[in-house]
Amino acid sequence: MLVHDTDGAAAPVPDRLPDRIECMSASLLAVLVGSVLLAALARRFDLSAPLVLVVAGLAVGVIPGVGDVVDIELDPELVLYVILPPLLWTAGLQSSYMNLRTNKRSIGLLAVGLPLATTFAVAFVAYHTVPDLTVAAALVLGAIVARPDAVSASAIGRRLGLPRRIMTLLGGESLLNDATALTAYKVSLAAAIGAATGWDTGLVTFALAAAGGVVVGVALGAVIVFIRSRLDDALAENAIGLVAPFLVYLTAEQIRGSGVLAVVVAALIVGQRSTRASYETRLQDSAVWRAVQLMLESFAFLLIGLQLPTVIDELHGIPAWLIVTSSAAVFVTVIVVRIVWVYAFAYLPRLLFARVREAERAPTRGQVFVVAWAGMRGVVSLAAAFGVPLTVLSSAGSGSRAHRHGPTRWRPPRRRTGRRRRPTSGWTRCSPTTSPTSTTTPPTCCGRGTTGGAGRRGSGWPTTRTTRPSHRCRCSAGCGWRCWPPSGRRSSPSATAA
Repeated sequence: MLVHDTDGAAAPVPDRLPDRIECMSASLLAVLVGSVLLAALARRFDLSAPLVLVVAGLAVGVIPGVGDVVDIELDPELVLYVILPPLLWTAGLQSSYMNLRTNKRSIGLLAVGLPLATTFAVAFVAYHTVPDLTVAAALVLGAIVARPDAVSASAIGRRLGLPRRIMTLLGGESLLNDATALTAYKVSLAAAIGAATGWDTGLVTFALAAAGGVVVGVALGAVIVFIRSRLDDALAENAIGLVAPFLVYLTAEQIRGSGVLAVVVAALIVGQRSTRASYETRLQDSAVWRAVQLMLESFAFLLIGLQLPTVIDELHGIPAWLIVTSSAAVFVTVIVVRIVWVYAFAYLPRLLFARVREAERAPTRGQVFVVAWAGMRGVVSLAAAFGVPLTVLSSAGSGSRAHRHGPTRWRPPRRRTGRRRRPTSGWTRCSPTTSPTSTTTPPTCCGRGTTGGAGRRGSGWPTTRTTRPSHRCRCSAGCGWRCWPPSGRRSSPSATAA
């Protein structure tokens, strides 16, 4: 489409927003339809639908031309607000409160203790293997990979016909580990971007988010049960059930609570009180949610495979040794921590406490082995990785060598010919004279300086040269200014002050 300006010349009209929305909607619809068809074919030929969908997504993403047509950049809000709440709601409705109560110790260790242990273990390993990674950024990475994917474990478990007790453990773990890992992710991310003033504030935020999620879940779950019990219309009751997970999730997030935990608690309450509904309502409700679960699980698995080209493109410019060593270290840490945790808490409490031996059955070696290896990661971890702001990446390392699981926007530092690389041990952190976002005004600890060019926040090379030739400064996002002497000897702020 062309328009004419004042001179009569034809000029093209920029792409309209409705056109871009229409293109994105068409891509999402194509992925949804294709995922459901592939899942139906996999079920028809008795194949593992999750594996088929992931492989199909990888194949579509790498085919020249096809990947450009179905080009979907994973939006974290799409997963956290659209896909995750219904899946958690379905898992909560299908869970038995009595089974969860019987295995509460094992489920609590898997759903609360294991994600936290994985977060700190991965953070420790990443901090010592990734150059210049801050503690907060390392904890963000640990929280991203700490959560096993409930969709993957449950889908493959049903496909293999695992015993009911194992499915109960995996289902109970999947109900609560989302709340633990995602809440830890939010707290660590707030610390990384400077929104949290200290780790004590982060712990308080974690506790308040968990408490808020439980309160919202209990309150809205009771309200939903009350409203549905007063209706005598199966269609209206199921319509309320379809919008319930989104209502609960958004309400909890608005009050700074854990939306994941709120959805889980509300679903458990509604599922426990489902006997109050009529037979027609329960029959329709079961069929509707099974269909929704199939659609969303298929869409999520295909979406994982389609993200491969994006991940590869975002890794451009990172040294190969950094990718291999850090990824291998994180991968091994995640597997080892889960195996050690499961085996330790499966046998040690029984050896040390007679009450545990009397209250619980002894797990078989096969059950412990399956649970120890049922730690697949899925689309929620990928969405959390995509949701890390660039501010965290630019301020994660003093040389801008930030790294995170999955795609990252890493820029190598500029190297000048004939000059020795500056050592990082001589950097001195000092307070800026202006706002933390300033990139042109040198701090007082560097002396009376002049701007040495257009500086960029978080870049890997100096942006300001002072009038004192013994020091150079650059701006670090969220951390103020940093100065270092050319010799690399450690200097104190008093020694560098004007």
